Order: sequence, then structure tokens, then C-alpha cells
Amino acid sequence: MVKTYSNGCDVKVTASNNDPYIVEAQPKAVWDKFLSNNGNDAVKAASEILRVSYSDADNYTVTGNYEGKKEVGSSNTEYVLIVCGYDSGVTTDVQVVPFKTLAE
Repeated sequence: MVKTYSNGCDVKVTASNNDPYIVEAQPKAVWDKFLSNNGNDAVKAASEILRVSYSDADNYTVTGNYEGKKEVGSSNTEYVLIVCGYDSGVTTDVQVVPFKTLAE
């Protein structure tokens, strides 16, 4: 994560290969709930969040380096960036980066 705003954050991912992956932002409370419901297994939690959030998560994958803004809905709120390999399912460990949006 590079910079936060009231409605999201700038993200920069340097990929180590060209495998597809997803960069997703979710409220921290949502992540914590999915994590708890899945026995603190981050791969299972991310899989469920992506299944619920996208009808076809494969359409939202990127390859190579990524730089862009991830927009979210609420200011002054704790969020997490969820970054993981994805090819019809989570294929890597899940990286979770917390951030807080700025107040308006």
C-alpha cells in the first residue's frame, strides 16, 4: 500500500512471476468474521470472501506488476488488502495488509 485516502488506497504490487492473482479490499471486520468462521485459515477465508464477492473471480485477476487505486465505501474505517494467487481458487498464501481510510 502506497497512500490512503478517505475512499481507498493506492496499491503497488511487485510480482515475482506472471501467475494470476487478486488484490481485494474488505472492511477489517468482514475479514475478521470470515477468518474466525474458517478456523483462522486465511486461505479458506479468502476463498469464501472471493466466492461471495464475485460471481467469477477469475475475471478480476491480474498478472505481472500492479499499480492502482482500490476504492472502498467508507471513510475513517479499518480495511484490509487481501492479495493472493488465484486461478479458479486461491493458489498461494494470503497476504493481508491492514489500512485505515482517512476521515473526510
